Amino acid sequence: CDATTPPVIGGDETFSSEVYSNATLIVPESSLNAYHTADYWKDFSSIRAKAFDFYADGFYFINEGNGTVGVTWHSTAGNTYSGNVIVPETVTYRGRTYTVTKVEANAFTRCPNLTSVILPPTITTVNYAFYYNDAEGMIEITSLPINPPYGMTQMTADQYANVIVNVPKNSLAAYQADAGWGQFAHIIGMDYDFERDGLYYNVTGDNTVEVTYGSTSYNSYSGSVSIPEQVTYGGVTYDVTAVGASAFRHCSGLTDITFPSSIKSIGNYAFYQCTGLTGSLPLMEGLETIGNYAFAYCSGLTGVRFPNSVNSIGSAPFGFCTGLTKFTRTTQDSNAPYIITNGVVFTNFPTTKTLAIYPGGITAAYTVPDGTVYIGPHAFRGAKVKAVTLPNTVKELKEYAFANCTDITTMEVNKGVTSIGSNAFSNCTSLTSVILPSTLTSLGVRAFYNDDALTVVACKAKTPPVCEISGSGTSTSTPFDISHFTSTMLRVPTGYKSAYQAANIWKLFSTIREDDSLLEPDFTMGDVNSDGVVNVTDVTTLISCVVNDNTSNINVEAADMNGDGNINVTDVTILINTVVNN
Repeated sequence: CDATTPPVIGGDETFSSEVYSNATLIVPESSLNAYHTADYWKDFSSIRAKAFDFYADGFYFINEGNGTVGVTWHSTAGNTYSGNVIVPETVTYRGRTYTVTKVEANAFTRCPNLTSVILPPTITTVNYAFYYNDAEGMIEITSLPINPPYGMTQMTADQYANVIVNVPKNSLAAYQADAGWGQFAHIIGMDYDFERDGLYYNVTGDNTVEVTYGSTSYNSYSGSVSIPEQVTYGGVTYDVTAVGASAFRHCSGLTDITFPSSIKSIGNYAFYQCTGLTGSLPLMEGLETIGNYAFAYCSGLTGVRFPNSVNSIGSAPFGFCTGLTKFTRTTQDSNAPYIITNGVVFTNFPTTKTLAIYPGGITAAYTVPDGTVYIGPHAFRGAKVKAVTLPNTVKELKEYAFANCTDITTMEVNKGVTSIGSNAFSNCTSLTSVILPSTLTSLGVRAFYNDDALTVVACKAKTPPVCEISGSGTSTSTPFDISHFTSTMLRVPTGYKSAYQAANIWKLFSTIREDDSLLEPDFTMGDVNSDGVVNVTDVTTLISCVVNDNTSNINVEAADMNGDGNINVTDVTILINTVVNN
């Protein structure tokens, strides 16, 4: 009788006395005690439990109660399973669905043709499941539960030495430390923690996960993908809070991606070279971090809705996106860490305003707005812009600021810039000439790396800027390529050639020529009263001159902060910012 609850027997005549005496009653193992105490059923002289309660989907199960079951064997003779066995998470029998939480003792004992087993995430116990298993062909166990199932013991020494065990990526240490699982010599962490509905995930916290890749060969996804807000695995519901590093990397077949509002972070290289993504990309409010090269080389993107909530961006998150023409946002929050001005992303800090991301698909010449203090790291990386004009408020060009801008042919760095970072103009293969300002004091390593077309470098600084160097011997790197020292002319202010001929790195140029046009008057921009310092006194002096429309008592060139030939309120504003920043 397969019924787990003993059926009601109508009376004494249902079975004869001979049946009670001679027949063996076989019942589900979990119901053995119930039959021993049930009316009439208890009258059988021989009541024996079968090894399982029911059979479904190729497995034998024992009812563990509370809607859970365990996998067991068919009989004590063993040899119940063979080949590659995939234990299901759930099983339905007679209209009821059970969760598979256990592999019963001896379930896989004496299965000589068993080669591999995959345990679902719902399994919590595998106590003696492989008890001295004589499965000579057993080569692999894949355990999908995040927490190591209890009781992985009593296998042969040969199996502990040779069977490969695959476990969730971030659970590797837990399995290795487990008293049972830790006996295996070969425990390997998978490339992810679990898979659900075609998406791969890593657990990042007690109840949080990130989307990741299926294998380190990448290209795990294609078509249209919608990331859910939550995902349930092994009975635990997780919030999906991030797209992990390289999750969709090289997925050229990915055509559309939808983000939930739960996503807070998009990791480094997350959508790197997803060339199938086209049109405008809507990033959801709530997103806080965009990692290095997150969407780099997504050449099909034409626009990005940039959330107010973003407070951190990495290097070139949209670098080399040659179809991207603008950043937008639904509503502009004046308190947001980043603002959008004419489709360009800037930091929202007036005294240190930084141009953070320039859309790479705009080809027209661009004038950076007044008040910008820094050109950020990788800001124009890989952009198709043909020319850029910098205001006098810019103080520093960060590393890789204009790297890979292959359509720029000439560049004049504004007066006021004191530092040009490493690789700032590297791989600008069409750049033929550059003018460096008199205020420049340092030039980063590889600043003009691989700029094969560069024929003229004009430097207005009377004191040669310090050139950063890295490496040694034949691996030494300087701001310039070795070929520049013979193929590029260095022009310097008249009267200062000897200074450059004596300066480290600059002296390597074989052609150094003096140029009267590079000479500038000896004053400091902003030193309105010519006392040698730029401070609040200069601000008050300039305000007085503007109010009274009288510039006879000031250094007009030093006061013309934006270089437009006029002394007005704009110059006062720039000077105030200069003093505050200093």
